Amino acid sequence: MKPIFVLFVSLLLTPLAQADFSASLGRAGQAFQSADYSNALSLLRQAEPLAETPHDQAKIGNAIGWTYYNLDDIRRARQYLQRAFEQAKPTEDAQLLRKISNNLGLLEYAEGNHQVAKSYFSNPWANGSPTATTYLANIQRHERLNEAKQHISSGIGYRRRGDFENAIKEYDKALEILPDSARIQEFKGYAQFRLGDHQGSIETLNNALRIEPDRLNVVINLFKSYCASNDIEAIEALIISSRDLISQHRDVLRRDGELNRVCKNFNIQSDDA
Repeated sequence: MKPIFVLFVSLLLTPLAQADFSASLGRAGQAFQSADYSNALSLLRQAEPLAETPHDQAKIGNAIGWTYYNLDDIRRARQYLQRAFEQAKPTEDAQLLRKISNNLGLLEYAEGNHQVAKSYFSNPWANGSPTATTYLANIQRHERLNEAKQHISSGIGYRRRGDFENAIKEYDKALEILPDSARIQEFKGYAQFRLGDHQGSIETLNNALRIEPDRLNVVINLFKSYCASNDIEAIEALIISSRDLISQHRDVLRRDGELNRVCKNFNIQSDDA
């Protein structure tokens, strides 16, 4: 009779344990929603031994991991979420897998591990969800910004070596990504000036000036291009439109040897300018 009795007791306890498990999750959820993360974690850890199936183990592992994340314990958060993700795979519960995968993606994104985050957001379970779509777009923007920074850095390297043609090529690649960057247009405009393309330089630098009217180096390089083109009318107009900026940074203009050389015949630095 003993085996029958044990079987009866185990059958009786299973629904009770499941009820306790669900109740504990409910209480933990309430604590979490109230931002009482320490209490939520305590309730979840109490319920953890009651998780009997891989599905429940994955479910509570995800909850514990996300609670650790909100407690800024990244190491434990990652540990629980990764384990929950593996536990959830055999269950084929698409909703649970999507939730865990997105949580892992959010964690890695916040930690700056964008390529790892991308792998979670783009997998078959998370891909297409609103969270994944938003963060994949953010990651793509970061990648494009990094690409632009690499082109700018390469352009600066070419400029320092006096290779202004290749510098412009790199700046143009950066401008394909960031067309409204006054900084990149400033760099390109100066390179054009150094190559003797004064009209191209003037056009580029005026574009930069429309974006950032108080960008000092753009104004200085515009003066150089206007002086090199002997465009007196444009010089006078720039003096008037940039009067305050010139007044605030007159010492910078006076120290710019190239400006003094190119514009030696034009009175752009006088106290009356």
